[in-house]
Order: sequence, then structure tokens, then C-alpha cells
Amino acid sequence: MLYVVVYAVAEGGAEQIAEVYPRHRAYLDDFARTGQVVLIGPMLPAPASGSMAVFRSPEAAEAFPQGDPFVLEGLAVPSAVREWDALEFPPPTLAQG
Repeated sequence: MLYVVVYAVAEGGAEQIAEVYPRHRAYLDDFARTGQVVLIGPMLPAPASGSMAVFRSPEAAEAFPQGDPFVLEGLAVPSAVREWDALEFPPPTLAQG
């Protein structure tokens, strides 16, 4: 089971995303070292379309937004944590012959 948080861009927040991004990225890099971040990134066209983050535990999904500079500085609004029962498929392999 995975856990998803969807971020909406706060009104007026899109203009400041680039300025705050280095702080967000530093926080993300530190948090990712826990091994709890599966995927994270913006919806396109960025940044106005928001973003999505996928975590390995509900605790990580709850904790990440609480320290995220995008949230703390009022640029993004996180959704409630949603449980996600995703199917994952390995990439196809080429037949050797």
C-alpha cells in the first residue's frame, strides 16, 4: 500500500514557487533519505497545476507537508492523505535471440 498527497497551488502561489524551490528541494532531499518518498513532482503545466507526492507510510505522508517550505510559506495546500492500492509493472525486457 502507498500513500498519496496532492498539492493544490494556493492563490498567488505560482509566482513564488521558483523562489522557494531551493528550500523545498533541500527539505525533500533530506526527507527522501528516510526511504519513505516513492515519487514526487509537479503536474503539467507546472507550477500552476499543483503536484503529487507518494509515500511508503501514512506517517511519512502526514509528516512531509508539515515541514515543506511550499506549505509553510503558503504557496501550496496539501490534500488529506489518501491510501493508494497501486499496481506496479516492471519494464518489459527485450527477448534475446
